[in-house]
Amino acid sequence: MAVTAYWYPAIFPVMAQAGVGSGATYNWVADSASMRCALMGTNFTGSSQSLSVADYWNDVSAYEIATFTGYTAGGKTIGTTAVAVGSTSNKTVKFSGGASTVWTAATLTARGAVVYKAGSNVTNSNVKFFLDFGADVPCGGGDFTITWNTDGMATVVTA
Repeated sequence: MAVTAYWYPAIFPVMAQAGVGSGATYNWVADSASMRCALMGTNFTGSSQSLSVADYWNDVSAYEIATFTGYTAGGKTIGTTAVAVGSTSNKTVKFSGGASTVWTAATLTARGAVVYKAGSNVTNSNVKFFLDFGADVPCGGGDFTITWNTDGMATVVTA
């Protein structure tokens, strides 16, 4: 299965304000307890939503799968995360550190996943990036697992 990851564009002004690209790091470690991964339904693809206006969880939550066996709305907490600026030229930003995310004994079909920072409500829960699985992925009572790449969950490289 070919999985494609996309950053939500709204994250880039936030990173710029935090100094990423100028030698500083954007510190999501303090927010790591609230970084979540939610599974999206069969109506979810990059082209089915407006990426240019998706800033918050409420902009994309309508695409989340309903509560199914082994899945609770809002997804799961990812675990400790960090964003690091790489190389001396500061042209690579990597979001990393999450362990595999597992929904056990799940009966569902997912088309993708969204990573977001859960705030106190859906209108202040910033979306970070999403994964498009490229096809509907069914799970019939087993574990549904997203295994994060050890080189980073999402990477931005500038020219």
